[in-house]
Amino acid sequence: GDGDGARIRHRAVRRAQRPLYLALYLAEIVGTVFESHDPHPAAFERFAATLSQLATPALEESAIALVLDLLDESGFMPSLSNCVGCDRPTMGERVLYFSPARGGVVCRNCEAGMLDRIQVDPRLIGIATTVARLPRQDGVALRLPRLGRAQTDPMHFILARHLEHNVGKQFRMTRHVMPTRRSVPSRPVTMIRREAALPSPQTPPAFVDLDASP
Repeated sequence: GDGDGARIRHRAVRRAQRPLYLALYLAEIVGTVFESHDPHPAAFERFAATLSQLATPALEESAIALVLDLLDESGFMPSLSNCVGCDRPTMGERVLYFSPARGGVVCRNCEAGMLDRIQVDPRLIGIATTVARLPRQDGVALRLPRLGRAQTDPMHFILARHLEHNVGKQFRMTRHVMPTRRSVPSRPVTMIRREAALPSPQTPPAFVDLDASP
């Protein structure tokens, strides 16, 4: 049945390093943005559905889609379409920044006043905006573009910095999900459709069995 299939996929997540790290990172976000006495059934259903997707080639785009869903559901969604400094739409901008403290994207005219600004590729913001707006069915975003770590690592970085600023704590799993916590340099990116086209990711950190029994 469907339950058996889900258990098989969840075991597959536990056997591979990248899916396991993503699963633990997503669980850490869920446990931080939602109080135990304030249940959000829809969010937990999406989390469970995404765990199954982490055992498939769609793991990267599925994880970033869930992060955006969790931010939206918890009220922490940053502004991705308008500059938080002047409120102008940023579509078409060739240079963009992100301010965790102000909670969103910053245009070139306003970046000087944002001391925590992080330069980001505008196309990454476009991808994140598109993914956030995709329809969902049974907890899974439909028609997700195939993404690689060249796209998702910088997105995870700015969203993690944003959420950490808002909740006042640093997530334990960010260093395992992203290759570095320093500012991720902007680089040309494109949405890709074939696994064979994925860029070679930076060597991940040494594996730590976080699920081992004492």
